[in-house]
Amino acid sequence: MEYVYATLLGLVNLAFLASVAIGLPGNWLIVAATGAFAWWRWDEGRPADEQVIGVVPLIVMAGLALIAEGLEMFSGLVGAKKAGGSKWGALGALAGTIVGGIAGTFLIPVPIVGSIVGACAGAAAGAGAMEYASGRSVDASTRSAAGAGVGRFAGILVKFGLGAVIWCVATVAAFWN
Repeated sequence: MEYVYATLLGLVNLAFLASVAIGLPGNWLIVAATGAFAWWRWDEGRPADEQVIGVVPLIVMAGLALIAEGLEMFSGLVGAKKAGGSKWGALGALAGTIVGGIAGTFLIPVPIVGSIVGACAGAAAGAGAMEYASGRSVDASTRSAAGAGVGRFAGILVKFGLGAVIWCVATVAAFWN
C-alpha cells in the first residue's frame, strides 16, 4: 500500500510542478504536500533517518524552493541591469512582473502561456517605462526593457527546472524507504 501512496504523492506533486508555469507557488506546494505526507506516514518507533520520508530530503527541497523563488523574482531585475538599466529600470521590471503576470493570466486566455507572456511583457514594460521616466533615452530604455523581459523568461525556466529537481527528490524519497 505504501507504493500506492507514494505514487499518489508523485502525481499530486506533478500537478503542483505544472502550476509553476502559471505563476503559482508550485514548488512550495510540493514541499508542503511532501511534508504532510512525511508527517502522516511518520512512525514513532523508527529513527528519523529511517522514516518513509526523512528530514534531510525536506530540508533539501525547501532550500531548492527558496533558491528558485529568489532567482525567479530577481531575474527580470538582473536582466534589466545587465542590459545597462538603472536601479529604476530594475525596480520597474520587478513591479511589472507582478502586474503583467496577473494581467496576462486574464487577458491571454491560454493556460500557462498567458501568465508567462504577461510576466515577461510586464517586466519589459515596467523596466522601459521607469527608464524613460527617469530621463533615459528611448534606445537605452528599450535595451533595458528587452533585458528585463529576457531575464524574466530565464527566471521562469530556472524556477521550473529547480521545481523538477524538487519533484524528483520528493518522488525518490517517497519510494526509497
